Amino acid sequence: MQITKGAFLISAGISISALCPAQQKNIPAASDKKSNWVAGISLGNVFINGDVRSEKAQLCGGISIARPLTKWFALQLNFTHGNAKGLNAISNQNFAKNPAWSAAYAAPVRQNNGVIANGYMNNGIFTAAATSTPDPVYYNYKTSLNEISLLGKFTLNIPSSNPVIGLSLSLGAGALFYNANVNTGDANGTYAALFKDLNNAAYGGTKETLSTLKNRMDKSYETAAEKYTKPVHFSQSFGFGMAYHISRKYMIELSKSMTFIKSDLLDGQRWQEHAYGDAVLTRDFDYINYTKLSISYLF
Repeated sequence: MQITKGAFLISAGISISALCPAQQKNIPAASDKKSNWVAGISLGNVFINGDVRSEKAQLCGGISIARPLTKWFALQLNFTHGNAKGLNAISNQNFAKNPAWSAAYAAPVRQNNGVIANGYMNNGIFTAAATSTPDPVYYNYKTSLNEISLLGKFTLNIPSSNPVIGLSLSLGAGALFYNANVNTGDANGTYAALFKDLNNAAYGGTKETLSTLKNRMDKSYETAAEKYTKPVHFSQSFGFGMAYHISRKYMIELSKSMTFIKSDLLDGQRWQEHAYGDAVLTRDFDYINYTKLSISYLF
């Protein structure tokens, strides 16, 4: 693929759970009038699978409310907020078609006569650079996400001894609205000198490269990433999880889900290193990974 620098997802889906344990006098069924609602809060990790290396330890959190309609079926409304970040350890040069980078760094650009020249692209206008070699850059991003999802949940309760364990599978469809930014410079200008030093270093592309970049770059993410013109992207989601009933009123759940959209710009980057001077689009769309631990209250 703006709301408060964020993203907005509406999804609808089906979740199937196999619950192994507990006597129904301890764990209420969906139709139990004593437990007409289930409210929960969650905390977890979010990252983007895309063209830029993802930083895995990024927090997300959310709330949910569910309404059982029958003994086997309930509707659940979820809201999740998170910020995904990424940083490449290997430099790139073929970024002339990426407006977030091409206005500040010199990239190879194929001219109308077929000759490749190094220069800057700003609103479609080419300005030749004095240097004979292009500037290397290290792609990075910070993407803010706000997700709301509506799920239909089918549950099969299997009476057994305590505790109750639930295994779930979910499928969904919806729409996503997100905001991505990149860090192209600081108060002193661009990172051209830093990027060139790292690109020429013997340890390029290693953990030491990432450590140096994180220590010497600021945290501003001041530049808007390349974006599509339409603000909303329809999505599909898939997830699975395991729930544990602590008692009649409380339940914890560990879940993992993936959200797919027809966008390659969740990480602000969609251009290959080939063809040199006239980049083509990368092959696959980006998608989002969520891992959450939630606690729910039945009332």
